[in-house]
Amino acid sequence: MVDQAGHCTNSKDVADFIGIFAISKGAGTSEIGDLYLIEKLTAAQVAVRVGISKASVLRRLHALGIRKETLAEVANDQPRPAVRAPFGQRIIAGKLVNDRQEQKVARLIVELRARQNLGWNEVVRRLNEDGLRTRSGIPWKMGRVRMVFERWNGKL
Repeated sequence: MVDQAGHCTNSKDVADFIGIFAISKGAGTSEIGDLYLIEKLTAAQVAVRVGISKASVLRRLHALGIRKETLAEVANDQPRPAVRAPFGQRIIAGKLVNDRQEQKVARLIVELRARQNLGWNEVVRRLNEDGLRTRSGIPWKMGRVRMVFERWNGKL
């Protein structure tokens, strides 16, 4: 017996509740892709039409290889522009240009790690002690230092 929509008691009469649940999950991944690509519905609109969460729609689109970037490439027939330049470079007028201030920090990271053979934690400690910050103004952490090192090692 169903007390409220979405809630039921422990009785045998729950067939309606289960039936509604099964219908809401019934749309296949390919149908979701068609709604998104052919009918040009947003992920939120597809979710409402199909009866699943927007996150589920996005997961299924991702499984099909459909992303916003993919749609931009198809629509413009151009390669996707860089959204964020790597540390040590900036995007100016659509082109990557070296950022001298950031490259000084990148050069210091390479110097400390590769040439002075310091450990990652020691490099992070030195950068933060010297008052150097990341592009976003936060203190350095090991993962970010490693990314910068891997990008610039042997290039600076």
